[in-house]
Amino acid sequence: MEFLIRDRLSWLRFLGFDLGAPTPDRNTIWTFRERLIRAGATEELFATFDRELHRSGYLAMGGQIVDATLVSAPKQCNTDDEKQAIKTGRRAAEIRPDQPTKAAQTDTQARWTVKTVRRREPAGTQRRLPEIAIPVFDYKSRIAIDRAYGFIRRSAVTDAACHDGRISHIHRKQPPGRVMPKATARANTRKSAVRTHIEHVFAHQKDRMGLVIRTIGLKRAEAKIGLANLAYNFQRLIFHERRTAMA
Repeated sequence: MEFLIRDRLSWLRFLGFDLGAPTPDRNTIWTFRERLIRAGATEELFATFDRELHRSGYLAMGGQIVDATLVSAPKQCNTDDEKQAIKTGRRAAEIRPDQPTKAAQTDTQARWTVKTVRRREPAGTQRRLPEIAIPVFDYKSRIAIDRAYGFIRRSAVTDAACHDGRISHIHRKQPPGRVMPKATARANTRKSAVRTHIEHVFAHQKDRMGLVIRTIGLKRAEAKIGLANLAYNFQRLIFHERRTAMA
């Protein structure tokens, strides 16, 4: 962010800085975000903007779509004893009392999980390649968007291993060694037509916004993802306002 503020005139105009005037460096930005975390202000900022959306007529109509995605976090290299201590809820300072620097970089709140992906099929082949399981160390971003306008209305952040049992309309997988039943395939197609709206949000955040977690701890992950959700809603509002102006 420090580089972009100094490099782009559009960022200077948006933030209200004059050309050549002093701008915040990375430490200033980091300190400001830490103060937001300590004050618990991220959720209030999101709620404040959501109230403005309601006043502007962007009501959460037409139902909501709920889904979750994994967001990469700094991977940890812990021994088996340290992993067991983390699972029992011990803090990093308790696990590594003689290594304060290493303890400060130990994330005891993110979790390993398995992400199932399907390998890309070679061009021209009819053979369906098997899925492979990849271990990942992540946090999980859960959001709910309204179907009418696509704004993020609610959000939560958990560790990656937290179960998704409350999310309905999950696609059914093909039975091993058998053909997918036609009724199941049609049901998956109907679900895809709905879920594509929320998958667009995740793709936008990870691709265009470069959303990853480079910090330690759940609170900082909540702030990072929460601010990314707020920024997405800013962009979504600009999209709707421009489309209305051109109509």
